[in-house]
Amino acid sequence: MIDNDAVHEIAIVTGASRGIGAAVALAAARKGYGVVVNYSSDAPGADDVVGKILAEGGQAMAVQADVSQPADVGRLFDAAAAWGPVTAVINNAAITGNLIGTLAEVPAATVQRVMDVNVSGMIFMCQEAVRRLSTDHGGPGGSIINISSTATKGRFPRHLGSLRGVERCRGRSDGWPGSGSGQAGHSRQCRRSRQHQHRTPRSCRNARPRGEAQSNHSHGPGR
Repeated sequence: MIDNDAVHEIAIVTGASRGIGAAVALAAARKGYGVVVNYSSDAPGADDVVGKILAEGGQAMAVQADVSQPADVGRLFDAAAAWGPVTAVINNAAITGNLIGTLAEVPAATVQRVMDVNVSGMIFMCQEAVRRLSTDHGGPGGSIINISSTATKGRFPRHLGSLRGVERCRGRSDGWPGSGSGQAGHSRQCRRSRQHQHRTPRSCRNARPRGEAQSNHSHGPGR
């Protein structure tokens, strides 16, 4: 049972049923936060994380919500707010969508689902966090942490490839339409790509990297 009087600040951790999300949830609990362990489909995993936190004397509860659905995001914050003031939101939920094969073979539905969870889901969480935490909206203030992935710096020749892979177009005539001034245009695009690849959003510069083994890069639906 949750003791409301013992919890002063609440942290929401998305995709926290295992991996890095679970580790973040445990760390937050050790810092004194009451932790909302969010999951999408892995209820046993989320319950296990809650059990570990409770065993250490912390406070936690599991809340199912698909972060790609705005209504679910609102419900997640409602559940947390009913427990206490939310002052930390850690966006960790993400999926790979079981991307297998070449780029040309990836179904459109898979691409859309990955974008819905990894991009839209993070944005929906940030929007709701601002509405509820920002002092401009009458909230208590707090922090939003968006966890990135080491995959953003890797190369995936059979999938989407990295921006660094685009550099290979320099000085090449094969594989690119047109020639002459057209190639110069491609080279300019490559230079822009290299510039952009080194730009990291300010809110994510201190984010912890994560690998394929964590909960939020599973090969199934989000946890």
